[in-house]
Amino acid sequence: MSELLLDNFKQKIINAGRFLKEPLSGRDIPHDVLMLVPRDVIQKYHILPIKLQDERLCIASDSPSVMTDKEHLEKLIGRKLVIFWADTDNILDALTKFYEITELGRVTGSGPSQADDGPLKTSIISLIWHAVRLNASDIHLLPSASKIYIYFRINGHLEDYSDDYSKIFSPNIAPQIINIIKGMDTSEQANIGNRNMPDSGSFEMSKDGILYDFRIATVPVGGSSGQKLILRILPQKADKARLESLGYAASDRQMIETALYNNATGLFIMSGPTGSGKSTSLYAQMFYLYDNADGPLNVMTIDDPIEIKVPEFSQVQVRRAASDNIDLSPIKILEAFLRSDPDLILYNEIRSKEDGEVALTASTTGHRLFTTLHASDAVRTLTRFIDLGVSKTTLLSELKLVVAQRLVAKLCPICSRPHMITETERNALEDREFATLAAGMPRERPPKGVYLNCSCNHGYVGRLVIPEIIVFSDKFKEFLMLHDGYASILQYLKAEGFKTMWDKGLVAVAKGEVELAELINVVGSPKIQNLD
Repeated sequence: MSELLLDNFKQKIINAGRFLKEPLSGRDIPHDVLMLVPRDVIQKYHILPIKLQDERLCIASDSPSVMTDKEHLEKLIGRKLVIFWADTDNILDALTKFYEITELGRVTGSGPSQADDGPLKTSIISLIWHAVRLNASDIHLLPSASKIYIYFRINGHLEDYSDDYSKIFSPNIAPQIINIIKGMDTSEQANIGNRNMPDSGSFEMSKDGILYDFRIATVPVGGSSGQKLILRILPQKADKARLESLGYAASDRQMIETALYNNATGLFIMSGPTGSGKSTSLYAQMFYLYDNADGPLNVMTIDDPIEIKVPEFSQVQVRRAASDNIDLSPIKILEAFLRSDPDLILYNEIRSKEDGEVALTASTTGHRLFTTLHASDAVRTLTRFIDLGVSKTTLLSELKLVVAQRLVAKLCPICSRPHMITETERNALEDREFATLAAGMPRERPPKGVYLNCSCNHGYVGRLVIPEIIVFSDKFKEFLMLHDGYASILQYLKAEGFKTMWDKGLVAVAKGEVELAELINVVGSPKIQNLD
């Protein structure tokens, strides 16, 4: 900044009676006030938060940038600012005392892995690693007027850790917590000033030799709460998931592997909701072929985002833009792939007739194409594809395998206890199903005080994969050329030995491996669905 600008800044502040001469390091500044401004902003703009005054934040600085960037800073901090001036030595002494900052200037290279980057950021990173240690897949931060609700998703369930962090994260610093996490973004997508629209971003951190990807997603919530933030945790482990390690029953895994091995081309579809392991399972299918090939395979994937990083694969991130010149859509990428001598292709999701036709075209050119499609079960995956309006003849000639699946929490065999089926659960069962469970050993998770004394994770020991698998034989394809109704297709498959997720889940419940309530919640009872 020029001397003239600095002089003008000082004069304006002095004229307003906001020139601080007393030692700022001697002030008693509340911790909550000190945490209202992110550390990188403090260091960049030479800011010392002093006090709150009628919901406005009083700050001291020696930099005219706080005046020129005032509007930006107010959006960043989430409060109107009252600016005081103090000389540089006074500011630095105070920042050294309160933040251990011994040098002023613009922040460079302040990556998210720096655990000493301010007390609030240190606490945030500690929370993140706490969730990682518990094998959580997501962290939820939901601010309210009275508290910040903090949930970890563990084994598919949200577990409440709000009280554990209530003394560290008070509700009035919620905007700063979210701003700090957004500030850790390295994708250049997150916008700290964006509080009224959904936002996203990502960053990486390493611990114990493992790299973790973290996906940021925020949504605006009503009232004065501001934003809810969800942080997805994606460990990038060197030992990538293989089919044998995902928890499939031996018979299910054999069906999938046989279909993969026997078909040199064609379409392989995975369906299920978010969090059902679709991406992991599709990659495991490709790993199976890669591991059993005579030499390297040219594997090309279209991801949005890239969740599982594999150096041996050519992975392309979808880029959505308003201008067609820079928009990198899945279809554009796939068209480029077809000119690149691929062996295996992953097409992230079929959403429309156009997607379906492009995927079918790729599979007819002599490639194996793996993709996902949103549907509630395996039969509906097939009928939904048909409903897109693609050529039924071409579809049936290319379809080789459909897998729909859910992940259900597996009960701890040590602390789980016998379960008496409730009246509500009884109403979700057919008579024969109730009789089967009554003859088995259904179990349930114990009260919280009991499982806290066990070495398990909230009463669970991981999750089971419950899949529905359709392998397309010539006989089945001939049937489908004449029939396309859900009920008739399901009836045909059951006559051939097909088992639904519900059927397989009831077996796990009878064995005491899964709670009945968990199965109903995750898979859903066909009896209840039929009543609807």
